Amino acid sequence: AQNEPQLLALQRQINPHYLFNTVESIRMSLILKGDTQTAELIQIFAESFREMIDGTEKTITLNKEIAFIRRYFIIQQFRFEGKIHLQIDISDELPNYRIPKFLLQPLIENAVYHGLELKEGEGGIRLSIYCDDLYLHLDVFDDGIGMGEAELAELNASLSSNEETGKNAALRNIAKRLRLMYGAEAKMVIQSEQDKGTSLFLSLPICQLEVAPNVQSIDFRG
Repeated sequence: AQNEPQLLALQRQINPHYLFNTVESIRMSLILKGDTQTAELIQIFAESFREMIDGTEKTITLNKEIAFIRRYFIIQQFRFEGKIHLQIDISDELPNYRIPKFLLQPLIENAVYHGLELKEGEGGIRLSIYCDDLYLHLDVFDDGIGMGEAELAELNASLSSNEETGKNAALRNIAKRLRLMYGAEAKMVIQSEQDKGTSLFLSLPICQLEVAPNVQSIDFRG
C-alpha cells in the first residue's frame, strides 16, 4: 500500500508510450499507402497530445495553449472539409501569461460541436484575449446555432454544480477548476441567442496569474 502511488505514477507513464508507438505505427502505414494527408493529421494529433500530457504543472502559457488550439483546429477543419474557421485576437503583451492547462481548447471544441456542427453552411469562431487593470479576459464567440433562453439558463445554473459527468461536463469542469484555483475572483458567463450564436466570457484575476519569462513567440493570427 505504501508504494501504490508510486506504482500508479509509473503505470501512467507506460500508457502514453503505448499510445504514441501505436499512433506512429498507424502513421507509417498510411505513408506507405500514399495517404500523406491523413498521416500528417495523425502526426499533428500525436505532437499535440504529447505536449499537453508532458509535465505535472497545472498551468501553461497562453503561447503554448494557443499553439495547441491551432493544431486541434487543423484536424477539425479537415473533418468539416474547411467549412469552419478560427480567428484569434490577442494583445502582444499577453502570450507569456500562464493559465490553467486545457482551459481554452475545450471551449473551442464546445463551440465546434454544439455551435457549428449543426449549422448549415460555413461558420466561425473568434477567440479574443485582452486585459484590463484587474482581469485577463478570454472570450470565445461562435456564429453557430445558439440556444434558447431556457437552455441557456439551465447551462449557466449548471456551472456551479460539482457533477463530473453528463450534459455540459466540460464546461462544469472548467468552472470548478477556476473556483479551486482562483476562488470567487474568476468569472465565467455564457450568453446565447437561438440561431445567432453563443458567447462565452472568462475573466481571470491578473494578480493571481504567473508570467513566464523568455517564451518563444508564435504567430497567433489568421
